[in-house]
Amino acid sequence: MTRTALTVFLTLALPSAALAAPGGHHEAQRDRDALRDDLRDEQRAAALLREFDQASVLRDGRRLGVIEERVWQALEVERREAYRETGQAARELQRDRWEMNRDGREAAEDGRAGAHPEYHQDVRELSHDRRELADDRGDLIERADYRNRIQALTGEWARLRGHRSPRAMQRKHDMLVELVQLSRREIREDMNELREDGGGHRR
Repeated sequence: MTRTALTVFLTLALPSAALAAPGGHHEAQRDRDALRDDLRDEQRAAALLREFDQASVLRDGRRLGVIEERVWQALEVERREAYRETGQAARELQRDRWEMNRDGREAAEDGRAGAHPEYHQDVRELSHDRRELADDRGDLIERADYRNRIQALTGEWARLRGHRSPRAMQRKHDMLVELVQLSRREIREDMNELREDGGGHRR
C-alpha cells in the first residue's frame, strides 16, 4: 500500500469528529465520498502510467493502442466530473452571497430596532458568512483551474493518440505523470475539507 493510500485509509477508517457534531454528518459523508472517488482516480491513473511505460519499453503497439483508449476514456470521465464540480462550487458561492445579504439585512433591521441580543447574533452570523464566502470563492477558483487543466490534457491526448514518435511518447508519459499528480492534489484537498468540517469551520 502506498503512503498516500495508507493515509487515506486511516482517514476513512477512523471515526470523524464531524460525524458526532450537530449537522456535521452530511458534510463529513460528502467529503469521505469525494475522498474515496479521488483515491480511486489516483490508483487508476497510476496503473495506467505503469502499463503505458511497460508497453512503451516492449514497443507493443497493440497494447499501447488499448491503453491510450483507456486513458482517453478516463480523461473524458474526469473532464465531465470537473465541469459538474465547478458548477456545484459556483452555485454554492451564489448561495453564500444570498445568505450574507440576508443576514446583513437582518443585522441592520435589528440594529435599528435596538434588539441588541439579536443584533449581536446577526453580526456573528454575518462574520461566519464572510468566512464561508471566502472559502467557497477559493474553492471555485481551484475547481475552475482543475477543470481547465483536465480539459487541456483531454484535448492534447486526443491529438496524440496513435503517434509513436519518441517525442510523442515522452509527452504522453509526462501527461500521465501530471494526471497522477493532479489526482493526489485532489486527495490532499479532500482531506483538508474533511478536517475543516470535523473542526466545525464549515456548515
